[in-house]
Amino acid sequence: MPPVHLGAWLHLGILRSANTALLYSGKINYVPIHFLYSSLPPDELTALYSTAGVCFVSSTAEGMNLVSYEYLACHDAKAAIASRETIAPGRLVMSRFAGAAGLLKEALIVNPWDRAACAEALAKAVTMKERQAGERMRGLGATVEERSR
Repeated sequence: MPPVHLGAWLHLGILRSANTALLYSGKINYVPIHFLYSSLPPDELTALYSTAGVCFVSSTAEGMNLVSYEYLACHDAKAAIASRETIAPGRLVMSRFAGAAGLLKEALIVNPWDRAACAEALAKAVTMKERQAGERMRGLGATVEERSR
């Protein structure tokens, strides 16, 4: 059997998990997971970030990862409004290996190699009360704003 590239193995594992979740949770008018494995134009990407209830950054190696910052930027206005409970704030789940994990302490931080911990963090993100999510997102936004000066 030829060697399997680690990225391909992870991609297949995530795809299988997403398909299983869709099998049990998806409906004709409700799709809880949108799995895209392609590049998107910036306007489409920001639209997806803005509407995504949860962002899962699953980096398996240390490095700079801007996805978390992009997600936060797209949710910044929503987090401010969420205190008035008019728009649901986002939730950020990220790998401890992502470069931003050390700075973004209000995110739910996981070891991406620990499937049970990832599942638990994603379940927590999905079921988190909007007020708590709003507080976390405001804290994350304040951290980024403070460090961006």
